Amino acid sequence: MAKCQNMIGSQVRRLRCVRGWSQEKLAEKLQLLGWDIGRASLAKIESRVVRVHDYELLFFTEVFSVRLDELYPKIDPARRIHESVAELMQRGAGSGASAENAVAIARAPRRWSD
Repeated sequence: MAKCQNMIGSQVRRLRCVRGWSQEKLAEKLQLLGWDIGRASLAKIESRVVRVHDYELLFFTEVFSVRLDELYPKIDPARRIHESVAELMQRGAGSGASAENAVAIARAPRRWSD
């Protein structure tokens, strides 16, 4: 079972593909903005297996020329936020994960290696 660590990975992949960029090309563009990131680390973000720090979100908004909210999946405003977050995190965590486990995964410390 994969541990889902972020909610933006799918949108990053979508935005990259819409532009016809490879992961390597996106990593190069992010490096030009000042973020020392490689293709492998970017793949981990897209696969949702690593957390994304708030300052890193700003690099994505800049490189894609999008608003911050465009990096996040759409949620139903009529639902409680913790239910929406748990469901989104569970989608990437595998079918056997509970909502409680998904929230616990979201709170786990980040392990970052490239």
